[in-house]
Amino acid sequence: MSYCINPWCQEPQNPDHLESCQSCGTELSINERYQLLSPLNSADDSDTKLYEIDNGGTRQVMKVLTVNKPTLVRLFRQEAHVLRQLQHPGIPQVETDFIFSPRNGPKQLHCIVMEKIPGSDLETWLKHNPPLLPEQAIDWLRQLTEILDYVHRNGFFHRDIKPSNIMVRPDGRLVLIDFGAARKITKTYQEKIDLGQETTGVYSPGGYTAVEQLLGRAVPQSDFFSLGRTFVQLLTGQLPENFPELDSGKLIWREKEYHISEALGNLIDNLMAPEVEERPRNTSEILQSLAALDRPFDESTDVSKTRAQGKNNQYVTEAVKIGKNRKRWSDKKKKWRLAGYLGMLCLTMTSYHFLSPQLAHFLNQRGMASYQMGKFQEAENYYKWALKFNPDNVDVRNNMGIILETRSEREEACHEYRVAKNADSPAGYNNLAHCYILSGDYDTAVGLLLQGLRRIDSKEGKYAILKNLGWARLGQGFHAEAESHLREASEMMGDRAPAYCLLAQVLEAQGKEALAKAEWENCLRYASRYDRDEEGWIAIAKARLGATQ
Repeated sequence: MSYCINPWCQEPQNPDHLESCQSCGTELSINERYQLLSPLNSADDSDTKLYEIDNGGTRQVMKVLTVNKPTLVRLFRQEAHVLRQLQHPGIPQVETDFIFSPRNGPKQLHCIVMEKIPGSDLETWLKHNPPLLPEQAIDWLRQLTEILDYVHRNGFFHRDIKPSNIMVRPDGRLVLIDFGAARKITKTYQEKIDLGQETTGVYSPGGYTAVEQLLGRAVPQSDFFSLGRTFVQLLTGQLPENFPELDSGKLIWREKEYHISEALGNLIDNLMAPEVEERPRNTSEILQSLAALDRPFDESTDVSKTRAQGKNNQYVTEAVKIGKNRKRWSDKKKKWRLAGYLGMLCLTMTSYHFLSPQLAHFLNQRGMASYQMGKFQEAENYYKWALKFNPDNVDVRNNMGIILETRSEREEACHEYRVAKNADSPAGYNNLAHCYILSGDYDTAVGLLLQGLRRIDSKEGKYAILKNLGWARLGQGFHAEAESHLREASEMMGDRAPAYCLLAQVLEAQGKEALAKAEWENCLRYASRYDRDEEGWIAIAKARLGATQ
């Protein structure tokens, strides 16, 4: 399908073969180059529309301003100007911007073509995931601070940091988006702020905006306030505005989250301090504090010197002290200390059998956070202890199997999946079927997958089963069924490579070489370095595409 760019068009969807919209007559190939595939935002009252587009076989995003208010036009063009000057993997890259006039449309449309970021924004992510664990929060805070460090050092500040303006890629890397409110730190602007003069205020609902920014006196440290408020939401799952504030403006939120260290909580409180002077002076101070959270305590550290750096660095001293205990969790003796602590706890608690499932759940969450950060050995240690407390926890069994597969210990991994399957875990059915697929027993795999499909209720879980079902049907030679399953999977999770890679093979088996090429391109576009299955498919994709160029 092709989509009409005209926001006033009554029937914007069109068949692929048309050159002009069948409803309003607007050209469907924008600037004879860009084809709109589908809208990415559905809010009818939004001043901007986002579309996924095809640019000569490359998927990109087109942002379209649908109103011509001078202020909005200025901010829209400013976003394109800012993004062209910022070249960073954590910031979307802009290809071009232009003005397009739709047929029978009352206004011109300002357009920006930019990189398509696979994944979801963090506001959407929070709807499908539990709040962050501290380890992941520290990793994400470090990533965003490094992006802000680049932005600030290049003379800009963002002014609209919030979960909906942060994307998470499938590999866990973050991207800061929507620079429409970004501001250049010029000499003239700084003079206005120093004199107490107001500029244009920027406000985001939800409680992310600093007071000075509401008053039109935003400074780079206003980004730190929004960053801190964003992490309150990521750690608690609640909007910042839902928490009470003291008369001083300090947010009372930490009672809602019991798993963070005092140092991390203090850092977030300092980021969103009511007064600009109480926040970190720059991104370097934030990165220094984050490093202190994981740094081993140095007995030779002159704490008096750290204190002498002033009020803005008090939280760094606290973080260094806390770091003495935090680092011990990552050394070689960590698992034995943890074992001793948990063993003493369980021996002294008369409610051992009641607590065991809860402890296993807690350790499983820790393991998942470690796995997401690429700390596979640490994740395995957590899973092992979780199984000691609750051998029947199927989530831990499945996660342990994934860890074993990363080490090519397939037989051991399949054993874990079999235990999970026997406990009627949908993921266990899927993972065990994957074992049979790799061994060439497609019939057994199909039987398991069909059983798992009847039990699964999550979107991601259904995608995984449909993908493997298409793979197994391909192995059986049932190409029509394989294509149907894989197309359903790719439509369900459009930023995942495996379904595309397998669909390309199915189409080739049916002699549909031209269609297969497009799927091989998708296979490469969305490939992940964390999926072992994709390694061979990526090599095939490169060979196929290289042969057709």
